[in-house]
Amino acid sequence: MIALVIVYVALVLVLPIALSATVSYRSLPTGRRCVRCAAATLRLQSRGFVLLSRFVPSTLHRRWCLDCGWEGAVRVDGGPRRGSRRRDFESAAPDPGGSRTVDLRWLIVDGVAWRVRLEYWLQGGAYCGRLIFVAPSGRPWLDAQPLSAPTDRALVRHALAMSDRLLTSRLRELVSD
Repeated sequence: MIALVIVYVALVLVLPIALSATVSYRSLPTGRRCVRCAAATLRLQSRGFVLLSRFVPSTLHRRWCLDCGWEGAVRVDGGPRRGSRRRDFESAAPDPGGSRTVDLRWLIVDGVAWRVRLEYWLQGGAYCGRLIFVAPSGRPWLDAQPLSAPTDRALVRHALAMSDRLLTSRLRELVSD
């Protein structure tokens, strides 16, 4: 009798869940480009995907498109199992006369989560940018200290490499003024 119950539970519960998970995984798009417009994407931090990637043959990423705003899950085959944030940014053709904004990370300051963004633009053959700290209320705080680099990739890498301590001190300077 117990054997019949175990077989029944396996067929009715476990098998459909396993099949559903397999089909869902196989239907995810692959690659680091946007599925809508094929533009550059940034990897968003997701601890759940890091844990799931340990059990599947390819790495799962949550990605965000710089151009059209698409956000979703993708499979990234090959390469290192744990890619660094610096390698996840793929350069796109510069937008002449316009600026782009990239989400860098979340910063916890005094128990409050702030979103850290980088706004950058092409100016005189080099990329210039500034940090934007977005409060939980949605209010942006613009950092007065400019950033610059010869390429957009170098600028994003520089901003990603900034420590939480440095970002926290810059934010406190802004808020205290």
